[in-house]
Amino acid sequence: DYENYEEDSSISFEEWLKLVENDSELKLTDDGDSAEEKGFCLWNGHSKYKDDEGPWFDYYKGTIYTKNPDEEVIEKMLKIADSLKAKVMGDDGEFYSEADLEGLRIGFEDARELSKQISIQKKPWWRFW
Repeated sequence: DYENYEEDSSISFEEWLKLVENDSELKLTDDGDSAEEKGFCLWNGHSKYKDDEGPWFDYYKGTIYTKNPDEEVIEKMLKIADSLKAKVMGDDGEFYSEADLEGLRIGFEDARELSKQISIQKKPWWRFW
């Protein structure tokens, strides 16, 4: 719960703008939730969304947020957090680190391998046995 998380530090809007300005993969837009500060940007470095409008990050009250991050987005979030000397926190208050990202990669690889094994074992649906 971001609103109730007690920490003295927060990211200033100026810090966010400077980071976006110096990151060739981030592009500021006029979109976003905050009427006072326009800190919404698109990330064009995601391999899956090269031609489409891809993942985004937005600045709001000292935090940077996004929705439904996949493995690549979490990796970018960790890089941004490292640059800003910040932390990556999930919706349930859990914190993410490089070690967690490695665990996600292992989990994704296991899931892919399991999916392959299941698809190999499937019998054609039109046969009865």
